[in-house]
Amino acid sequence: MGAGHTVGHAAGPPATVGGAYRRRMLLAIAVTGTVLVLQVVGGLLSGSLALLADSGHMLTDLSGVTLALVAVQVAQRSPTLRRTFGHYRLEILAALANSALQPEPATTPLCTPPVHA
Repeated sequence: MGAGHTVGHAAGPPATVGGAYRRRMLLAIAVTGTVLVLQVVGGLLSGSLALLADSGHMLTDLSGVTLALVAVQVAQRSPTLRRTFGHYRLEILAALANSALQPEPATTPLCTPPVHA
């Protein structure tokens, strides 16, 4: 550290862009988790493969939002001597991991050649 700079910043956790949406992510996790459980139970009771398949899709959505929430929680930590910028990069890395782990990337329609009949 030089020129009178210190690591200690304002009291309390630093605000991140993702931190502003923490409550909304918790609500999304609660709603998605509830719908997931209902779909699995409904799919098993009715023998509906469509409900079970959609519950798999809901599981990937739930894991993505959960990963984002964990990253936001860690990014809220105060900077340290070793990480003077804090843990903000974790939000970016979580977004990268989330996009890489999704079973069907958003670019799939762009990569698929058109079918001519």
